[in-house]
Amino acid sequence: MMYLGDIKIQTATDVNEVLGHITALETGLNAPGIGLVLFKWMETRLERNLDWVSTSRKELQDAKDTKFENDLETKTKIEDGLSRLDTVESKIQGMISRSNEAKKLKQRSNNVKK
Repeated sequence: MMYLGDIKIQTATDVNEVLGHITALETGLNAPGIGLVLFKWMETRLERNLDWVSTSRKELQDAKDTKFENDLETKTKIEDGLSRLDTVESKIQGMISRSNEAKKLKQRSNNVKK
C-alpha cells in the first residue's frame, strides 16, 4: 500500500495502485455537499492531497517515460491517470480557493457585527 509521499512506481501494479488512489480522491471530491462544508482539518487534508497529486504526477510521468515506454497498455493507463490528476488538482485548488473566500467573508461579517 502506498502512502502520501511514499510513491515509487516500479511495476504495472504500482501504476494500478496510484490509479486507485486517484479514483478514491475523485469519489471524495464528487461527494454531495463536499463543496459546502470545509472545516479547518479538511483544508489541511486538501493541501496534503494537492501535494500527493503533484508527487504522483511526477512519478507517473517518469514511469511513462522510462519504465513503460514499450508497454502500450500501461502507458495508456498512465496517460489516463495524468489527465485525471489534472481534473483532481483543479477541483482541490477550487475548493481551497472557495474556503479562503469564505474565511474572508466570515471575517468581514464578524468585523461588521463589532
